[in-house]
Amino acid sequence: MAMDTRNNMKLKTKVFYFWGSMDVLAILIYCTHVLWQGGIPFITDISSFNHISGNGTVTGSGIYSTIVTLFFVLNVILFVSLFISAWLFFTRNRYAIRFAFIQEVLRFTSFQCSISVFPLMAGLSEPGNLFLNIYLFVVSEVVKIASLIYVIKSSK
Repeated sequence: MAMDTRNNMKLKTKVFYFWGSMDVLAILIYCTHVLWQGGIPFITDISSFNHISGNGTVTGSGIYSTIVTLFFVLNVILFVSLFISAWLFFTRNRYAIRFAFIQEVLRFTSFQCSISVFPLMAGLSEPGNLFLNIYLFVVSEVVKIASLIYVIKSSK
């Protein structure tokens, strides 16, 4: 029984480090992408959004402007949450899994893969391959959710 408990703890640690690494990788990919385009991570996005909304593209009281603003805010929240979830996973915090499940809502609304290398793989294929992007997104989220559920069940 003691050996089984140790193996479960090793598995939990590996799963936590994997998902923490995926969050850090997502942050690094985002920052590298923005820097290569000559921007400043996070600041450039806010500036671009303000510029678009200032030109009247997103302003107004219509449903379009509300949806665009909502998605922008949710993406910002998701980006900030990556720092938090990486820290929770790397410190093996007991709230890491709960936070990850809450974060899944943001991932589904913004279509952001938990396995950070998947968007890079999709970029190597035919541009705009919607079906590949959807497939990789679904696989990514199923793997994450299943692995976290497995850790919960194996810890009991």
